[in-house]
Amino acid sequence: VMVVGTYHMANPGRDRNNVMVDDHLAPARQAQLEEVAAMLASFRPTKIALEVPVARDSAINAEYAGYLAGALAPSPSEVYQVGFRLAKRMGHARVYASDYKRDLDMGKAWGFAQRSGQVARLASGEAKVKAFIARGQREIPRMTVAQVLRETNSAPVDSLHAMYLQLATIGEDTNYVGADVTGDWYVRNLRIFANIARIAQPGDRVLVLYGSGHRPLLNEYLRQSGLFDVVEVADYLK
Repeated sequence: VMVVGTYHMANPGRDRNNVMVDDHLAPARQAQLEEVAAMLASFRPTKIALEVPVARDSAINAEYAGYLAGALAPSPSEVYQVGFRLAKRMGHARVYASDYKRDLDMGKAWGFAQRSGQVARLASGEAKVKAFIARGQREIPRMTVAQVLRETNSAPVDSLHAMYLQLATIGEDTNYVGADVTGDWYVRNLRIFANIARIAQPGDRVLVLYGSGHRPLLNEYLRQSGLFDVVEVADYLK
């Protein structure tokens, strides 16, 4: 299994911190995405798991069928630009929805931190995330898609996960508001891991395409399960 941590190419703005990127339907970006698909194809994936809720598996495969037929309207989303593109290149008849949505009430934990004077506990993690976002806004327009993906699948970006563990310290006495929010993030990723494990069969080579924030936990679960040989995407994004 290989987890590819990506950035959101369609600018959905669903995360607490978001990098706004340029038009990935533009010809230059399309050429770069072809280059990325060729790199990832060398992993020889037999199945591609996407950040799409399991309940939408039939719907996303209907869209994939339209994509194969040339009847689907272009979308800048990484699900289409990387997932569908690679699945078509590999000759796959279908893709696999593997997400589990779980809302995180980050505002509740942050509000408690502000009211109780605990914001300092979050300062280092928040500073690292904001610096990452600011750097992305400056640098992504000058980088190729492959270069950006090398960054989003690197140890410095994985280390941003510390923000969740800092958030887990927020609370007092029997109030564990921060730990509960972080627990929801862990549960979401644990269920995603379960979905991936249900997709995989002996001999499969599964490529998992998710927002980069999921990468540290998914890789941890996959490695510690003893069920998978985990491959680093950096070995393929040359």
